[in-house]
Amino acid sequence: MGVTHEPRAVWKARLLSWWRAVHSLARTAPAQGFFAGSLAAVAAGVVTHPIDLVKVRLQLSGASGEQACVGSRPLGLFGTAAAVVRTDGLRGLYQGISGSVLRQTTVIGCRLGVYDALKSQLARDNQSVTFT
Repeated sequence: MGVTHEPRAVWKARLLSWWRAVHSLARTAPAQGFFAGSLAAVAAGVVTHPIDLVKVRLQLSGASGEQACVGSRPLGLFGTAAAVVRTDGLRGLYQGISGSVLRQTTVIGCRLGVYDALKSQLARDNQSVTFT
């Protein structure tokens, strides 16, 4: 019961077939909305995640009854960010980003994909469709 390895050409053909299927799917209106919405939401999440991480650290330090301080002076936003970078490096600012990316991809992508599907369906029935 050994593992059989397929030749590289077979894997290349499978990958090419998968890519063509995804590329043809991406031309439909709901898929375009999903992919565009997901990409934009992930980009926004990557940019804002470090700020959110520092905010949560500050909230947690205040909730435990002790403030994050250097001597008698509270750290604040920039001090907390610097402390995270000092202890964990730049990667520390992106701890937990996988959950954020997964949420952005599914929630925002599906929202815009469904919006585009509904709008195109309703436009067939009634020529002027606005969602405001």
